[in-house]
Amino acid sequence: MTANQLKTFEMDGIRFVQDNRAGKDRGKSTCHEFILVKTDIFLDFYRGLRSRKPKHVLEVGMFEGGSMVLFDKLYNPDKLVGIDIRKSIPALDEYRRDRPYIDTLYGVSQDSADLPRILSRHFPEGIDLIVDDASHHYTLSRDTFQLTFPLLKPGGLYVLEDWSWSHKHSSQLETHPWHDKPALTNLVLELVINMPNSHLMDKITVLRDMVVVEKAGEAKGTIDLDRGHSDLRGRKLQII
Repeated sequence: MTANQLKTFEMDGIRFVQDNRAGKDRGKSTCHEFILVKTDIFLDFYRGLRSRKPKHVLEVGMFEGGSMVLFDKLYNPDKLVGIDIRKSIPALDEYRRDRPYIDTLYGVSQDSADLPRILSRHFPEGIDLIVDDASHHYTLSRDTFQLTFPLLKPGGLYVLEDWSWSHKHSSQLETHPWHDKPALTNLVLELVINMPNSHLMDKITVLRDMVVVEKAGEAKGTIDLDRGHSDLRGRKLQII
């Protein structure tokens, strides 16, 4: 697929390009055109969240900034924060120049032990929506969940994108760059086995390419993902 064949749409004078090609082939965002690595299914899901009116939103992994701009347009947030290991995203920096409620935390890893402290300064009252669209690697994503889920407000949503990458046909090939990495499915399974005895999760929704965890209405604290492994009647969860 060439750049001219990619799907596009516009919102408030911003053109979005749905570029789901391999990483090396994807385009770069400009001030008036932002790259979104999102299929129609993802876009429909996030549009559907407008009824929840999330006003405090965190994105982990910003790529070319397209999702940050999309969330701004969809939700009109009071606070929108993105973190990324990259040093800058010029188009996003220009976009947020006159939008002081948007913060970009560059050079921050998704597994940084400082995340709770850093994010608490930006979200003193908690977060309504957390989206993990960063590495999609099991260990890093697991750490991100344990570090940031406590900051989610009761009733808030935690979205884990692209959990199913290891089950795609291309990932079965030994030449795939992530062929030897643990599947992100491990984290999904750990969430599921913690669900029965956890008072912190109300619902886990597993979709084709994303998992959505809804925090319980009166929840406080964090989830010890290791705890669920001890409630398997002496058996061992088969990690894949």
